[in-house]
Amino acid sequence: MTFLSSEEEISILARLEREVFKELAWTEEMLRRELENPLSVFMLLKGDAEILGYLLFRAIAEEAELLRLAIRPAFQRRGLGSILFKEFLNLLRARGIKKIFLEVKESNGKALSFYRRWGFIPLGVRQNYYKNGENALLLTLKL
Repeated sequence: MTFLSSEEEISILARLEREVFKELAWTEEMLRRELENPLSVFMLLKGDAEILGYLLFRAIAEEAELLRLAIRPAFQRRGLGSILFKEFLNLLRARGIKKIFLEVKESNGKALSFYRRWGFIPLGVRQNYYKNGENALLLTLKL
C-alpha cells in the first residue's frame, strides 16, 4: 500500500476513473483539488509498477468520508478491493476515526453488497443526486 506522491499519478487515476465510473468519473481537475486538500488522502494499490486501484477519503476529527474506491476492471473480483479496504480501516483506526460515511448509487448492487459485507448500514437517501437523476444511498459504519 502506498500513498499518492506525484502529479503524474493524477493522470493515471483519471484514466482509472473513466474505466471504472464511466460517465460519473471524476476529472483530473477534481482529483487534483483533492490532492491539494490537506484533509484528503489517496491510498494506492500497486502491482508490478502499475496502479491497480485506489481509495480516496477525507478525515475530519473522528469521522471519515469515503469518496472513491476503484479497482481496474481487469483486476476486479480478485479480492483487491477488500485488501485496499482493510488497509483503509486499519489506517482510520490508527488515526482514531470512529465513524465512516459514504454515498453509493442506488442501482450499484455490486458496491452495496461490498459495503454491507463490511458492516455498513443505511443512513438516508439523497434524491436525484447523480447527473442521471439517480438517488444516492448514504451509508455509515461505526468503527
